[in-house]
Parts: sequence; structure tokens; C-alpha cells
Amino acid sequence: MGTFIVETFIARPPEQVFAYLRDISNEAQWQSEHVSEVIVDPPGPARVGTLYHKVRRTPFGEIRFTEKITEMDETARRWVDVTLTGVARGTKGSWQVLAEEGGSRVRLEVEMHANGLLRLLQPLIDRGADKDLRAEFANLKKMLESAPQA
Repeated sequence: MGTFIVETFIARPPEQVFAYLRDISNEAQWQSEHVSEVIVDPPGPARVGTLYHKVRRTPFGEIRFTEKITEMDETARRWVDVTLTGVARGTKGSWQVLAEEGGSRVRLEVEMHANGLLRLLQPLIDRGADKDLRAEFANLKKMLESAPQA
């Protein structure tokens, strides 16, 4: 198991950033280089119990898996998701959108889990996931900051 943190500042109000991220179907847009499909059940803003089924492109090929929102605190703009299926089963993501001067800070702490023989490759998987998420956060920042203010 490896743990890492990814953060980015976005020059948009935290409520706007939280609302965008809470619509999990948006992941196919800001993670488009790596995520080819997201199906949210039930549709709409994520809440405790929301499941989302993803197809993610990796160096090992396409991987299908399901994640679940296990915690949601709308006031603190914080949530936790856990991977239920697939080779990364047990991976936990703790998300938070923090207010900062002039915008928001998005923070994700990831506890990666590799299962089966992939455990032997855990350090490589962690580095790859960290690199991919940093690129995705840069894309998220670019997308939200270039969108017209609401």
C-alpha cells in the first residue's frame, strides 16, 4: 500500500469547484486521457452510497472497476471514496475542497492498494497513479478556470 497527496489551486469559488467534482460524471471530462467511461448510480450529485463504474486506461490496458462514496460532508466540502472491485480493490481517496484567498484548493489523499500479483509492482503503480493524477488535476484547473464565471 502506498499513500500520496495531490493538490491544486483553482481560481474559482469552493462551492463551484465542489459542485463540479461532486458530479462524478464530470470525471470523464477532466480525466479524459485516462478515464474513458463513468456511469454513476444513482445519477446526480454524489452522496453516501453513490456507486460509480469506471473504465480507466492504464499501461496494463483498460481496467473496469466500481467505486463507492462512503463519507460525504457537504459543509466541509469533503468526501471519501473506496474502490470496491478490480485490481485496485481497497484503494481509498479522501477528497476536500478548501477555501483559499482568490479561490479553492483541491486536495486528494490516496491510499493505493494493489491486489494479487500486482502487489509486487506496488511502487510502480503508486508512481504512475501519482503522475496521472497530477496531470488530471492540472487539466481540472485549466478546465474550471477557463470556463465562464457563473
